[in-house]
Amino acid sequence: MSARIRSLSTLVLAAAGVAAADHAHAHASDASLHFNHPIVTESPSPDTKLATYLRHADGDEGSESELEVEAEYAFSHVLSIAISAEWASIDPEEGSGASGLAALEIAVKLANVAFAKQGILVTSGLEVGLPVGDDDDGLGSDHLTTIAPFAAIGWKHGAAETVAFFTLEAPINQDQGAGEEAETELEFDLSYLHHLDSRCALLLELNGSTVLSGDGDGTTEIDLSPGVKWKALPEHGLDIAFALSFPLHDDPEHDWQAQLAAFWHL
Repeated sequence: MSARIRSLSTLVLAAAGVAAADHAHAHASDASLHFNHPIVTESPSPDTKLATYLRHADGDEGSESELEVEAEYAFSHVLSIAISAEWASIDPEEGSGASGLAALEIAVKLANVAFAKQGILVTSGLEVGLPVGDDDDGLGSDHLTTIAPFAAIGWKHGAAETVAFFTLEAPINQDQGAGEEAETELEFDLSYLHHLDSRCALLLELNGSTVLSGDGDGTTEIDLSPGVKWKALPEHGLDIAFALSFPLHDDPEHDWQAQLAAFWHL
């Protein structure tokens, strides 16, 4: 791991430590507001959990499967740190397939509970993506490090939870001398969750991204993802969720994507 990557990781961990110290003595009267984790969209709530995501996408150009594992630890109801790793397997219609580690990310999330009594949670944070993939095989990147500041707002109203999540991801070490034009993307996610009862909820999510600069400058992709979430073992904090994603943009890489997720709240 290069000195630059070690420095970025240290920066993220140091930020978490400083913020944790600042909030360790928060008053017991401080309001907290917790949101159910959507399936595709990230939750605005700091949480302590283990999560797994199994995804499979298929289309005319081939298929792709992904397994993502995430661990998040909340120092308090306003601060958490998370690490996630993604393994991917691609099987194109033409050419040979490949599989391996495609992504490794570290993130710090900080929530503002000033409007908790109104059911509103405002969140911001920073995610760092490390170069663990393989460019030649189409599995992430083996040399690009990315930073992704994000902001989110969640609103709980009656039996519904609405979340808007925005992320700006940019590379910090592309080789411009070699003509590399790595993409800077704006990602946007909207989620609506409606509780049918104490154990079951329906979801509808809109997830997209726009390339602001780089090879695919101006390209926008949007998926619509209906889903369902069920508290499988509520006494043990285990939730199971399933969603199907359908592209709304032209010339999609895949015709559909299925995602099965499990959340174990600790």
